[in-house]
Amino acid sequence: MGHVRQQIREQAALALQSVPLVLRNVFQSRVYPLSEDELPAILITTDGEQIEPNTISGLLERNVLLTLAIKAKAFNDLDDTLDTISESIEKAMANDTSLSLKNALLSEVEVALSGDGDQPIGTCTLRYQVVVFTNRNAPETLL
Repeated sequence: MGHVRQQIREQAALALQSVPLVLRNVFQSRVYPLSEDELPAILITTDGEQIEPNTISGLLERNVLLTLAIKAKAFNDLDDTLDTISESIEKAMANDTSLSLKNALLSEVEVALSGDGDQPIGTCTLRYQVVVFTNRNAPETLL
């Protein structure tokens, strides 16, 4: 098992493997550009974490920022394509009852469209706050 952030990314990738239109193009922590044949795709990152120590129990409350970025391109209805994939992601995340994602709450959605290139490209970014608990000396063990 890896750090809880890694477990959250891996569980999100597993939960999103069945999202229609994406055809299993779900990538964790990808930094290289996507090729056209990989679109549409979902990029998964953990972009930060706030930690609140509980002095009574010794547990750490970890509030992890999980970012799911949909990348798609289409000549027509690009925003509709992004919204359709977003709807599937929201349902998949809400239905995941694993220990790492059961407390994942959607906190923000941002959409950006670009006409640069031969075909319009869009990004819909969903940001989730994922609250998990660990012991101070075991950041890999979810409680």
